[in-house]
Amino acid sequence: MRYNIPVPARIDTMLMQIEVVFISCKPPIDPVQLVVKLVKDVEETGVVRSRCIFRLVPVSGSCGANIQEIQALCRAMLEPFFARHPEKKFKYKIELRIRNHTVITRPVLIENIAKCVPEGHTVELTDPEVFILVEVFKSICGISVVENYYTLQKFNMAEIANAKNGSGLITERQAFNPKVREVRGFPAVNPEGYLEWNKSIA
Repeated sequence: MRYNIPVPARIDTMLMQIEVVFISCKPPIDPVQLVVKLVKDVEETGVVRSRCIFRLVPVSGSCGANIQEIQALCRAMLEPFFARHPEKKFKYKIELRIRNHTVITRPVLIENIAKCVPEGHTVELTDPEVFILVEVFKSICGISVVENYYTLQKFNMAEIANAKNGSGLITERQAFNPKVREVRGFPAVNPEGYLEWNKSIA
């Protein structure tokens, strides 16, 4: 069951000013699968289920932002992924983002991460098949391995929703507002349709 609880204006403004929010999930939930599921839902429906979230970044593992720990984590993340496809040689790209961190430079990080990729796989910057997402924020580094990253607009839900709707974001509440639906040219839905829509993406 879902409840629409009003958010005080002051708190709502504070949420809009936050740039990075970390949300943890416990096994057996896979962060990559969870993010892909949410993003593909936006791709199919054009509805963003949160107006405060624009981009989702899955983090399968985290460590301290130093070369030794980053390489150890990279090997732990990469070897199982490539082992699932023993006959295939992938084209990959290291997608690195650094925020509020000045200790290790970008070229040094990329070079040391590339050393952890098993032999036989090649770098491809234009049209890669696999993306090694590396997020460095202050003293923490997060890593994940994903596919279809460019196809899914780098997991930017706002971009995907805009591509689906033509322009402008549509939140879950707006999607079932009769006036908004009329302006957008969406077919009318009833409360039962709202419940069925929620079940279909649960």
